[in-house]
Amino acid sequence: MKSCMRVFAIVSIILGYTSVASATLITFDSHPNDPTGLVYTTDSNDGWNTGRGLQFGLSEDVMIDSFGVLQDFSLQAGVSMDYEVYDVTNNSVLRSGSTGLVGTTGLEFIDVSFAALQLFAGNIYHMEFSFSAVSNQNFYHDERGALTHNQGPFINIDSTSGGPNATSNYVLAQFRTNIVSQQTAIPEPGILALFVAALFGVRLARKG
Repeated sequence: MKSCMRVFAIVSIILGYTSVASATLITFDSHPNDPTGLVYTTDSNDGWNTGRGLQFGLSEDVMIDSFGVLQDFSLQAGVSMDYEVYDVTNNSVLRSGSTGLVGTTGLEFIDVSFAALQLFAGNIYHMEFSFSAVSNQNFYHDERGALTHNQGPFINIDSTSGGPNATSNYVLAQFRTNIVSQQTAIPEPGILALFVAALFGVRLARKG
């Protein structure tokens, strides 16, 4: 009987607690004042040397593993962008680094990936990119008339130019992030029932 129970426990763990990841890509493109956005400047750094980003709160805990921006480096030999994910509430850098040399064939998203990062409801966060090169097209959403907005679990989204809390500018570049979560795959009850029946069959056979 003990051997049967051990087998059953192992099977239950394998079948019942298989963890799979799900992902949701959030593009910050639904500003109520300007959901379409447009190219504001061309062949200009346009303030990216001091950093452009977004600051936000959360209505629920989320986990992210990437951050991206819509940019055009099609006329450049290669541009390296720095990025930072910052916890404004606790005054700490959570993720930072460089994209390395990247290029585009027009306006395209450039994403950086990092180890999954837990962000908590109630805290304020800031994410930004910075680079010193010229951008061929700078694409923004106009925030005038509605300086902050909400999208999914992200609340009070506001553009920044120059670092955390630097929210006096009125254009928001188009950013995106990937939300990841762990889900437990539960097998159909019939599958477990078959294993239970088989194990008890083994037990009865031994008794006979």
